[in-house]
Amino acid sequence: MENISNEDILETLKLDISRGKIHALLHVITFSDNGHSVVYNQSLGLSAYGDNEQEARKMFVEVVIPDFCKHLLEQNEATIFAFLKEHGWERHAIYKKDLSKKTHVDKDGILRDFDLASDTVIKEDFIAA
Repeated sequence: MENISNEDILETLKLDISRGKIHALLHVITFSDNGHSVVYNQSLGLSAYGDNEQEARKMFVEVVIPDFCKHLLEQNEATIFAFLKEHGWERHAIYKKDLSKKTHVDKDGILRDFDLASDTVIKEDFIAA
C-alpha cells in the first residue's frame, strides 16, 4: 500500500501468558531515512532498520518483536494488561487474552516524529509475528 488512508487500522494481539507466547498482527510503516530502511509500528512504538526493506523487516520480526515480547512476558499479568491498556489496546469482551487496537496513521505526525522530508515515501503493511 503506497498511500496512507484516513481509516482506522485494526491490529491484534493474542496472549498465551502461561506458555510465554504472543501472536500478533501489527501494522507497520516503512520508509527510508539517511540511506537506511526503517520499519515502524506506531501502536507499540517499535522500530527496526536495515540497509534495505527486507533487512529492516527481518530485524523487526526476528529481533525487535521477540525482544519486546520476552520483556513484556517477564511482567505479571496485571502489569502486562495495564501496559497494553495504557497504549490503547482493548481486551476482547469474551476472550480476555485477546486484544485489539484501532490505529489511525497520521502521515504528517510520522514525518515530524522522525524529522523526515515532506516528500518521503511511506508504505504500509502488516506483519504477523
